[in-house]
Parts: sequence; C-alpha cells; structure tokens
Amino acid sequence: MYNGDSLYFYLKGVFLKILSITAQKPDSTGSGVYLSALMDALDELGHEQMLIYGKAPDDEPRGGSIPSLSVDFETQKLPFKICGMSDTMPYPATCYIVMD
Repeated sequence: MYNGDSLYFYLKGVFLKILSITAQKPDSTGSGVYLSALMDALDELGHEQMLIYGKAPDDEPRGGSIPSLSVDFETQKLPFKICGMSDTMPYPATCYIVMD
C-alpha cells in the first residue's frame, strides 16, 4: 500500500485519461470546489481530462484549459433546476430527495 507521497512518485511519469462528471455546478459548492482543485492539480501533473457538469440557462460556459461539456438544465429535456443535495444550495436547485 502506498501513502500519499509514495503514490505521487509511483504515478510520476504515468499519464491518465480522466473523465469527471458532476450534475452540480463546479466552483459553487464544497464538492464542486474540491473537484475543481483536484482537476487543477491533475492538470499540473499532465493528465488528460474532460469535465461534464451541470449548467443553468444563465450560467457562462466553463472556460479554462480542461475541455468540458455542459448538461443544460431547465430545458425541454431537463425541465427542472440543477440537482443539489440540500435546500440550502448557493443557487436554485432541485433536491435529489424530491426527484422521481
């Protein structure tokens, strides 16, 4: 088993293709901020990545060096607000618990 330091050196020089998927907005909640920081760190190590994320109609498309694809909520195909884990999200959201 590797601890954090030895795992870093074990993976040094090994480049991965990583797909991150979140139904929430990146950079807006704790999990989104964590995901963004993780992706930035993996980008610095040279790993190839892509992000699929939730987007409300008024949101700007995500920019940056990591390719991304948005899942657009509040549309004919997804006629509800972005998913969220609680009723105290920093943006209008549909709680997972009320989805059917």
